[in-house]
Amino acid sequence: MIKATFKKSDGYVSCISISGHAFHSPIGTDIVCAGVSALFITIVNELSGEIVDVNSNNGQSIIIEPKRKNTILITALIHGLQSIEEQYPENIKVEVIEDENSN
Repeated sequence: MIKATFKKSDGYVSCISISGHAFHSPIGTDIVCAGVSALFITIVNELSGEIVDVNSNNGQSIIIEPKRKNTILITALIHGLQSIEEQYPENIKVEVIEDENSN
């Protein structure tokens, strides 16, 4: 299963983590993985000037500047992934976590 986690602080997403494999089809032909990858790569490319850190140990995890101008792109990514999740709930899980310490 693909797990996509978005961590919010003070109303803005500051960390995006995507890991796992959908296992919908064999690797190389998996439409769920292809859709997730296309969305993620497109948005990350647009955010490239806002990325603080990238970690790819067990998937992709990026830290971005939590700014208002990033909100539209991140919202598009979340909604796109949630649309995939609606059609393939056994293959992808999307979580948005609000930081308990934010105001």
